[in-house]
Amino acid sequence: MYYNLLTNKKNSNKIVRLRTKRGVTMKENEIGKFIQIVSRQIKRDMDETLSCYNVTGVQSMIIEYISRKSKKGDVFAKDIEGEFNMRKATVAGIIQLMESNGLILRKAKKEDTRLKKIILTKKALEIEKRIKNQINLVEREITNQMTEEEKKIFLDLLKKASYNLYKFDANKKISTKMERFGVSSTFQKKGEKKC
Repeated sequence: MYYNLLTNKKNSNKIVRLRTKRGVTMKENEIGKFIQIVSRQIKRDMDETLSCYNVTGVQSMIIEYISRKSKKGDVFAKDIEGEFNMRKATVAGIIQLMESNGLILRKAKKEDTRLKKIILTKKALEIEKRIKNQINLVEREITNQMTEEEKKIFLDLLKKASYNLYKFDANKKISTKMERFGVSSTFQKKGEKKC
């Protein structure tokens, strides 16, 4: 079966077909799958478009964030972790790679040398406009054929889903700590083995 998604272009109608094993009706357990599909499409598009600058989609979004945030103050790894909901080790790896590719510099703060602010290099600043244009283009394509109200609802629902997963993850961590003290978990049936 296929989902048909119509996208109107100025001079043509294009039908995009997404393969699925189930029928046309959207089922609740397919939401995560479609979020992953859209996520991969965005990543692939950003990676392909910006590969000539030796920048990945994630790096481009971080460059755009640093550019925007640095106008209001210093940017640190912790800020990137929070903005993109990434783990410390993931951000550290991305920052190291960006630094080795000449996209950013890390400078210690005078008040506290343990804190290293992140600064965009001339190389990153030169491609920043192209990155912003690409991010805007992708955003427009995602919300193509959506009304302003639908865009707002869509964003609100994505934020709600993110928050729900954040709470779920926090509850799993609490549950794991409780299990250390012999308290049963709501995420694991009695006698069930952990994977």
